[in-house]
Amino acid sequence: MDTQGRADLDPLNPGDSPDSSAESPREILGLRFKEAANGFLDNVDGPSFLSKLTATHEVGPLAELNTFLSKIPRFHDAEDAGVRKGFSIEMRLRATVTDLAWLVSTESARPPIRFSLKGRVMVKSPAGKPTFCKLTEGSFLQMFVRSSANSDPSRFFHYELRYRDQEQRDCVIKAWKVLRNAPGFDVWLDTSTLFFEMFQDSNLTHRGVMRVPIETFLRKQLPSMDITGTEDAARKSWALAAFYKYFAGELGAVYMMDAEKLKDLLVKLVTGIHV
Repeated sequence: MDTQGRADLDPLNPGDSPDSSAESPREILGLRFKEAANGFLDNVDGPSFLSKLTATHEVGPLAELNTFLSKIPRFHDAEDAGVRKGFSIEMRLRATVTDLAWLVSTESARPPIRFSLKGRVMVKSPAGKPTFCKLTEGSFLQMFVRSSANSDPSRFFHYELRYRDQEQRDCVIKAWKVLRNAPGFDVWLDTSTLFFEMFQDSNLTHRGVMRVPIETFLRKQLPSMDITGTEDAARKSWALAAFYKYFAGELGAVYMMDAEKLKDLLVKLVTGIHV
C-alpha cells in the first residue's frame, strides 16, 4: 500500500502501520464525517447513463463518461418533474475512511480510496408515505476521481448506496458529483450537486438530482469532521490540516484557485465551528 505522506499527516506517528510489538502502539489515523442531501426524482424508462461508469484509477470508459456528461440535462428534467409531483428523496450518511494518509497521498497511480458509508435513504412518492431504508454493506464514496481524459482536470465524487426496500428488493443508487471548470458552473454548485440513478433488482427505475444546502454544509457537515485513531488534540489538528490541504489542492487543480488560501479558509471555518 502507498504510504507517501504519512509523516506529514502525523509527525508523532510516521510509521507505515501500528507496531504490534510496541508497548503502546499508535493507531493509524482515519477520518469520519456526516453528510446530508435532499432532492427530487422521477420515474424513467430507457437506458442508464451511469451503470457502465467505473472508478478504478480514473472514471471510465471515456465514451460512457462523455455520454453521462452530455445527458446531465436529463437529470435536471427528472428533478423538475419530481418538484412538480412532490416526489422527493433525502440521504443521511456517515462516511468513514480508516487510513487518512492513503486518502491524501499525492501518488497518482494509486486507486481512489473508498469511504465506507452507513446511514439511510428516505423516498417520498407523490401518493404514498415516506419509506426509510437502511444502507447495507458495500455502500461507499470515492473522492476526487480523475477523468480518463488525460488533459481534463475535472474530478468526480462517486457514490454507491446499497439497501433493500420494503419489498425486499436489492436496490442501489449510483451517484456522481461533477467538478469541472466550465461556463455556468462554480465550485459550490458542483460540490453540492449529486446526479443519481436508482436501480431495483438491477433495473433502472428513477433518476434525479440531490443537493447539499450551504447552511447544512456549514452547520452540520463541517462540524462533524473528526479524526479517528487518537484522542491527542495535536495529532487531530495535524491530520485535519492535511485533509484540508488535500481537499483544497484538488479543488484548486480543477478551478484554477489558490489552494493555500482555500485551505486556510477551510481551517478557519472549521476552527471557528469547533472552538
